[in-house]
Amino acid sequence: MKLGEVKAGVSGVYLIQCVKNGKNYIGSSKCIRTRWRTHILELDKKVHHSMKLQEDWIKYGKDMFIFEVLLECSHADSRKYEMEYIQKFNSDKFGYNVRDFVDSVTRRHSFTQKLIFEYAQENGYKPDGNAYWFNIFDAASKLSLKPTELLNFFGINRHKRWNITVPLNDNTYCGLNWDEEDGVQLVVLHKSFFEIAKFKWTREPKSFLITADKIEIITKPHTDLWQRTYYHFRNDNAPVFQIETEEKYFSFTVKTEFDSKRRFDQCGIVMYLDSENWLKASIEYENETFQHLGSVVTNNGYSDWATTEIPASVKSMWYRFSRREDDYCIECSNDGQ
Repeated sequence: MKLGEVKAGVSGVYLIQCVKNGKNYIGSSKCIRTRWRTHILELDKKVHHSMKLQEDWIKYGKDMFIFEVLLECSHADSRKYEMEYIQKFNSDKFGYNVRDFVDSVTRRHSFTQKLIFEYAQENGYKPDGNAYWFNIFDAASKLSLKPTELLNFFGINRHKRWNITVPLNDNTYCGLNWDEEDGVQLVVLHKSFFEIAKFKWTREPKSFLITADKIEIITKPHTDLWQRTYYHFRNDNAPVFQIETEEKYFSFTVKTEFDSKRRFDQCGIVMYLDSENWLKASIEYENETFQHLGSVVTNNGYSDWATTEIPASVKSMWYRFSRREDDYCIECSNDGQ
């Protein structure tokens, strides 16, 4: 069956089979066509979670694999039927499915955390607040891991080049960076790299409270960040709590919670250079029905707003702000994943 032959939105159980050896992979999804497309993308990029399937995809080529819908059913029932088909085809023992997948991933993740931390220590890492850089392929070789295993550890197939920072233990974190000259690099740093004492107010709010795990802010009325557009409105008096850094490669993640009640009330994340050059992401309240999730890029005194409507019932949002040299990216998530 070809990808285009599956109707959009069809949920159920599907099969991927290698015609060379008869091995199968069984899966389920609320949208099979989208899930197949993801499988193909990950396999072509050599980052698929099933290492056996990945190896045979490389060995035999994509033309030696067929896709088939085994059962159309509701998404709520698809996982149950998926397990039944895995048992029927024995695809966890003699095929491409990973046995006890969730437990296997958890054990593998913990094992990789331990290996990366030990590797970093053996190669000069110290908990001194500095960031330490390692070539990921050299690290993989010395850890006896395949590069794809390290890439999967960081969810590289989902997050692409903007990767979430992963904890190695209570005090140490690691992440990935792309560099055109040095290739993929592994970054390891101590949590003291981020210290609340290093933050300063560009403008203080009406009141605030800083504790070990959160910052509470009450703003003054009529404060905002916005510069001239075709209607020439300008405002540069919103409170900004920020830290200065010369790091060219970092990711900053924060969860925001807010209780917006009036039009234009908003809360979010900002990179602020000066009144005419900054970028932000925030949720701006409109009415009892909807609010605006958007980003604003202000360059040389002109603001450009990109936005989408979301329900007014949303009262929290995660943001991740990343820098890779001259490139910046702001991402958002309801659950921090």
